[in-house]
Amino acid sequence: MAVLAFAQICLGSMLVGIYVWDYKVGSSPFLLIRQDDPSLPIFNNPDYMQFKQFMDGNGLNALLKNYWMVIHPPVLFLGFAATIVPFAYGVAALWTRRFTDWVKPALPGPSSPASCLAWAS
Repeated sequence: MAVLAFAQICLGSMLVGIYVWDYKVGSSPFLLIRQDDPSLPIFNNPDYMQFKQFMDGNGLNALLKNYWMVIHPPVLFLGFAATIVPFAYGVAALWTRRFTDWVKPALPGPSSPASCLAWAS
C-alpha cells in the first residue's frame, strides 16, 4: 500500500502543481500558457489572439483523425499504470526480505499490462 500511496502522491502533485519552497513541481492541466508564464514574448502584443494562425488555424492534423491514434494514449497509460501492482509486490518483498514469496501472487498481474502495452505500441 505504501508504494501505491507514494505513486498516487507523486502523480497528484504533478497534476495539481505544488510549490516546494521556491521550486514548482508539476502544473495544473487546466492552466493556459498565458496564465502560467505571462512573460513570454508573444503575450507582449495585446492583440496576440488576432494573428492569422490563431484565427483560421489548420484544422485537426490528419494523423489524429485516425481512430488508432486517438485510442493510443489512453491504452498506453492503462498499460503503464497497471504495472504498478506487480512493482508494489516486488518492493514489498524487498521491504520484508521475502524475496521469493512475491512472485506467485504477482505473476497474473503483468499479463494485462503487457497486453495493453503490446497492443498500444
